Amino acid sequence: MTVQTLPATVPDSVSATLRVVMKPVESIHPYENNPRYNDSAVPYVKNSIQEFGFKVPIIVDEAGSIVCGHTRYKVALELGMSHVPCIVASDLTPKQIQAFRLVDNKVSEFSSWDFSKLEIEIGELDAEFNLDDFGFFSDSERAGSSPADVGSAAEMQDDTARDDRNIYTGRIITPVYEITGDCPKTEELVDRTRAESLLEEIDRTPGLPDAVRDFLRIAAMRHYVLHFDRIAEFYAHAVPPVQRLMENSCLVIIDYDRAIELGYVQMARALADEYDREYPEGEEQEGGSES
Repeated sequence: MTVQTLPATVPDSVSATLRVVMKPVESIHPYENNPRYNDSAVPYVKNSIQEFGFKVPIIVDEAGSIVCGHTRYKVALELGMSHVPCIVASDLTPKQIQAFRLVDNKVSEFSSWDFSKLEIEIGELDAEFNLDDFGFFSDSERAGSSPADVGSAAEMQDDTARDDRNIYTGRIITPVYEITGDCPKTEELVDRTRAESLLEEIDRTPGLPDAVRDFLRIAAMRHYVLHFDRIAEFYAHAVPPVQRLMENSCLVIIDYDRAIELGYVQMARALADEYDREYPEGEEQEGGSES
């Protein structure tokens, strides 16, 4: 068995060394109540390990139950590895180990990207590495992708027709976003006039309880008007991380299934239901609709 001892700065109550031990894969096992879904991460972690090596040890308890590294364990099985680097958390109590499983995953959620620096890094690495192999880009964000890679709007619209009620077919389509002109400025993407007028009125109205004022300010936010034609153009010009955030906010729809996951389609379905109740049998409001 190969053992590597690494120096570490730790509290006095903890061992002053970290021991990385090469353990047989069959000697460790997943935690039976692991609350994380990680199957979707396996291909990307697998690509990382194949490219850079197994650089992050799996942390296990003394019985071989995995504390941190369930995804790496699955990759090791897929790659047919006989041994994996491990750290045995022998200094932690069972409750500390149980808590660490959660904490190790949770704390990473509070970090975010500096997109200006990320763009520089991606630009410098793009010629040497295909970064979508590591989960940076969805298929639709891949540099140099063609409309065929994303899927035609007609194909996406056909997917909506599979709903047996057909209540929003033709109202939700998934276009292919391409650059057609200059990139709009961010201040051109939203009309703030009505919302800011309401906010000023709320702020200058005396005697409102704080809770009521806060509620009215939140309600006024729905009067911001998004210009989706400009947003689509802005999206087409944006760098992939910004595009991904716009997709997550349902400002654009690239992946119909993901739009369902994020709630956009349910919202559109509800609006369509309400529209059909208000204007049965295709009747429309006089004067048309505002865009």
